[in-house]
Amino acid sequence: MGCYSFYNEDFKEHALNVYKCVKNDARLPIITRKFSLIMNASNIEKMIKDLILISALFHDLGKAIKYYQEGDLRRFPGHDFVGALIMKEAITYISNKCSSTSTIYNNDYMKYIIEYILISGSLFHLYLHRGKEEGWKIYGMEEIREDGLEISKECIHSILDTLNSFKGQASKESKALIECIAEAFESGKVNEYLKQYWRTDLKNIDGYYKEINKVKEYGWFFESVTAMINECDDEAARKRGDST
Repeated sequence: MGCYSFYNEDFKEHALNVYKCVKNDARLPIITRKFSLIMNASNIEKMIKDLILISALFHDLGKAIKYYQEGDLRRFPGHDFVGALIMKEAITYISNKCSSTSTIYNNDYMKYIIEYILISGSLFHLYLHRGKEEGWKIYGMEEIREDGLEISKECIHSILDTLNSFKGQASKESKALIECIAEAFESGKVNEYLKQYWRTDLKNIDGYYKEINKVKEYGWFFESVTAMINECDDEAARKRGDST
C-alpha cells in the first residue's frame, strides 16, 4: 500500500507538484511582500512565503485518513474540512509542545496569522466547488466513523517525506516550525488529538472561515493564496488526466 491523493497519483507526488507550481507563481513574491509591508514586519516575509508553500503542500491533507485511503480513491467528500481539522490538531501540538517556536507563539497576532495560513490551504480547497448558495456548512463526513479519521501509517510516512523534501529549501526562520509539524505527526499526537477532540474541533473549523472574512484588510491576501493553490491543483489534475 501507499498513500494516494487519487487512485493513480501518489500523495507526495501530487503535493510536490502543487508546491512547485505555487513556488513558481509570479504572484507569490508580490503577495508576501505586500502582506509583510502592511503588517510592518519585513523580517517575517520569508516565513510568510514558507507558510503559504506548506499550505500548498498540504491542501489535500484530509485525504490521508483511513476512510478515504481504504475507499475507491476517486471520491473524497468533505476532505477539505478533514484537512483543516488535521492541521488544527497539528497546530495544537505546536503551540503546546514545541518550545523552539515559543518566540513566534508569544505573539498572539502572529500565532493567528500562522494558523490561518496553514489551515486555509485545506479549508478553501473546494471553495469554488461548494458555491455561495450552499453556505459554508460541513458536509460529506456523515459516513466517517471515528476510527476512519485515523491517518494511516503509510500516509504519516508520506507526510513526513513531503516535509523533509521541503525543509531543505525553507528559510531558517521556518525550519523550527517545520520540525514541529513533523514531530506532531511522527509522535502520533495528531492521531491522538483527532480521536479525543475531533467532534469539538470540527465545530470550530468554520470559525476560521468566518474570522478570515472578518479581517477585511487581509481578505485579498487569503483570496490570492487560495487562488494560487487551487489553480495549481487544477493544473496538476489536468496533467494527471483526471479531476479531483
